[in-house]
Amino acid sequence: MWRTLPYHVQNGQPGLHPAFVLPIRTINSVALNEGDAIIPNLSDGAASTIEQLGREFLIRRSDDQDERWIARRGEVIREGHTGYRFIGVIYDVTASTTAEHALRQLADTLESRVQQE
Repeated sequence: MWRTLPYHVQNGQPGLHPAFVLPIRTINSVALNEGDAIIPNLSDGAASTIEQLGREFLIRRSDDQDERWIARRGEVIREGHTGYRFIGVIYDVTASTTAEHALRQLADTLESRVQQE
């Protein structure tokens, strides 16, 4: 489901503005795999740019406990001496990831049947 952000003027600046500002720890808390940071903590010495732009993560929604696949694209930038900000998008890719897994499973099944003959 796509959500359209309104084009409006904020603080005298026209354009698109963030709908939500969330702490990185809040975003990372929904990841299902232990230690799987959706947005890396740069204070741990991580690179200043997120290398794997198309990386996908399995999460559990807090409102309905539904498991979803999300992807993120963007970069982490330094803000001041101790602060960091992620500039980018995090979006739901559950439908395409599920279809990709099903297609891969079908290809594996077909390959094993061809090898049996």
